[in-house]
Amino acid sequence: MPRIADVLEGESRSVDLEQGDFERLLARRERKQRNRRIRAGAVGVTVALAMGILLARLLTSDRIPADRPVQPRPAPAVSGALAYALDGDIYVADPDGSNAVKIADGRPDCAGHSEYWAEGSMWSPDGRYLAYRYSDCSSSVEDWREGVVISDAEGNVFARFPTGRGWDIRWSPDSTRVAVWDSFDKTIGVYGVDVARQKQITLPHVSSPSGGDIDPYWSLDGTSLYVGGAELPLDGHPLRRLFDGSDIYSPLGDSPDGSHYVYVDHRSLKVARSDGSGSVTLLTVERGTSLGEIGFSPQGDRILFWRTDADDRSSLWSIGVDGSDARLVVAGTTDGEWLSR
Repeated sequence: MPRIADVLEGESRSVDLEQGDFERLLARRERKQRNRRIRAGAVGVTVALAMGILLARLLTSDRIPADRPVQPRPAPAVSGALAYALDGDIYVADPDGSNAVKIADGRPDCAGHSEYWAEGSMWSPDGRYLAYRYSDCSSSVEDWREGVVISDAEGNVFARFPTGRGWDIRWSPDSTRVAVWDSFDKTIGVYGVDVARQKQITLPHVSSPSGGDIDPYWSLDGTSLYVGGAELPLDGHPLRRLFDGSDIYSPLGDSPDGSHYVYVDHRSLKVARSDGSGSVTLLTVERGTSLGEIGFSPQGDRILFWRTDADDRSSLWSIGVDGSDARLVVAGTTDGEWLSR
């Protein structure tokens, strides 16, 4: 029986991709409400005349409604659906990568970057929305600007807004908001799924315990954001407490039943019990190759991960939780996610 590492190497090298093709960069509406009411206090002909004028205005004018109609929420995507970015486009496919449908058609090179790409969790927890990043193609390479798109699984766009250069997009637990950097290490923006920014939080001086890049995380109840060891309430109250960052909760690598989590240790993909009773190495790759965990399938029997080989060729793979049956899912990208619900 061939070693998993050999299978991975052979499958990855069968994809004819040029080095550097799949680089990623670590980089409405204003609501106006107005109620108009016409009142008439006269009687007889005056009332009739006033009503006639009002009716004519209602029939011929293009009035702005007092409250913008709420867009209906899309139906959830099929459990286990795969979303991924490739060559500046966004796709939704079956869990194994088959039957892929392009839902966002972008350019592979836009101001020096892909027009669309993914950072952080793409699927909202309820499976109704996708969040991914875009490059502003009207900007120059030197003055490159980016933002976030929120759509459903069919590509219908609910929101598109500019942000500062940043990394991961974080969905709130109730699937109604996302948190992203507006200005890295300075301000965090909280955006709704069909409106502009709801809130902007200015950070006190915080830093990553490891000294690396940091991104905001939601608290489990959705009332606060965690970043760099600080808990930032959304109700305007000041920072509540500081900690070393080790208890920041992120569900991205947890199994559906919460019994296991997946992580990368050096060059090995591992799965461990959440109670700390032990871990199992699923895969170890050769020197010069990197990999990263993404998440579990809804059934909890497989794990999605990305891999980049020594020649800088990227791919998405899945593997059984027992370390068997490694499969190539999509070649040419590290940006993808299963809808694990």
